[in-house]
Amino acid sequence: MKIIFKIITLGALTPAASACSLSSSAGPDELEPTRLAVADSLARRVLAPTYGAAAEDLRALDVTVAAWSAAVASGGDGAAELAAARGAFTTAMDAWQGAEVLQLGPAGPAGVVIGGESLRDEVDSWPVTAPCQADRLLASEGYAAPDFTATALVNVRGLDVLELLLFREGTQNACDAADPINTDGTWQALDAAELVRRRAAYAAVLSAAVADVASGLASRWDADTGDFGKGLATAGQAGSPYPSGRLALDDVLGALLYVESTIKERKLAAAGPAEVESSWARRSKENVRANLLAVQQVVWGGPSAEVGRGFDDFLMEVGQTSVADDLNAALNMSLARVDEVEGTFADALAADPASLQPLSLAVSDLAAVLKGPVVVSLKLDPPGEGAGDAD
Repeated sequence: MKIIFKIITLGALTPAASACSLSSSAGPDELEPTRLAVADSLARRVLAPTYGAAAEDLRALDVTVAAWSAAVASGGDGAAELAAARGAFTTAMDAWQGAEVLQLGPAGPAGVVIGGESLRDEVDSWPVTAPCQADRLLASEGYAAPDFTATALVNVRGLDVLELLLFREGTQNACDAADPINTDGTWQALDAAELVRRRAAYAAVLSAAVADVASGLASRWDADTGDFGKGLATAGQAGSPYPSGRLALDDVLGALLYVESTIKERKLAAAGPAEVESSWARRSKENVRANLLAVQQVVWGGPSAEVGRGFDDFLMEVGQTSVADDLNAALNMSLARVDEVEGTFADALAADPASLQPLSLAVSDLAAVLKGPVVVSLKLDPPGEGAGDAD
């Protein structure tokens, strides 16, 4: 489906000209009460519960990974514990992929969003992952250093590396034949049992660190006590990091542009099965579906279209019902296209290299609605590249 934009009252103006027209025809604070109401709903009904669920599930994952590590360290095969950890990983990843879209405040990129500390990268650094370097750490047991999680690069810690440790089978490593761990005999000296023990020990270090970061983020997004949760709910008031509702929603809408920068340009741009996200747990499709469901909650302003006040409500209140309809239609089409993919993304690409194209086009339409009609209609100026471009 190709979305046809219909921006009521704006005529044939370009996005930039339309924004200027809107700004000049109404007082600067005309929309602020609605922005503040949407920000409050997002804080209480979307961000706080999303980060809270992710923290809870990542803590449960840590418990199961620690049990796996303890089992193999004591000489057991750890098979049952590993199965439990893998199951907990899939649950936790579903929850985290919702938070993954909401990269604002401390989870957001430093220097780009208000209060950005890039803490998202501490939880999951994909696509910046270094499997060979992770194998070097297995060979040297570098992960056991007391300051490892504080000093190591993010590409060797986080959920992306934890997935490798939990789901990769066999005794091969990801380094080329000329790498020192292969030429000096270090890797070959590890028998299968010792390799499993080290993988489990490394995994336990990572799961504990990730759970701690996620718990910290959940606390900060608590809508009653967190500096950013309460701050978003009370945008424009003294003590809030958000000086106005407009600046708060700028960052929220900027986070939603993840649909283009990451889903379309990275997750759906893989040239083949080896390049997809989640190549070990084979959950690339589930990750994208969770991403899109999180976007939908922001559009709704809560867990359902009936509960909360979100961007679609805001659009309708300013007379842009057709834009709200286009936005929801693009979201529904994107979710439908996910479900149409046969098997995993890797399976689909192996069967037909063009199999993800319909989904990619649907996500592109969704991004175009967000970047064009939504930005113009709501007089927002999200950070990041491409805002206001409806091509």
